[in-house]
Amino acid sequence: MIHHGIPDIPFVDPSFNKDLFGVEGKTVILSFGLLSSSKGIETVISALPEIIKYRPETVYMVVGATHPHVIQNEGETYRLSLQRLAKQKRGGKECNFL
Repeated sequence: MIHHGIPDIPFVDPSFNKDLFGVEGKTVILSFGLLSSSKGIETVISALPEIIKYRPETVYMVVGATHPHVIQNEGETYRLSLQRLAKQKRGGKECNFL
């Protein structure tokens, strides 16, 4: 049997981790894992201006490395396209990318 999923660990107050990333008091949308176009990250980025109209405290965090197959075929073109789209949707303002 191969176990899959998240381990059963005690609950941790999410404010602790939010404070580490400077998003305490914000509503966080999170995408994580290997980045590829099949995850729909660009759809979320495109929808954010409309979401923020109604929930201005919302932030979107994308955590992960570009999928190895994407890097092999395209390099970091996909990640860079996400960064350009986010900047465009913010009216040309820079976005924080880690």
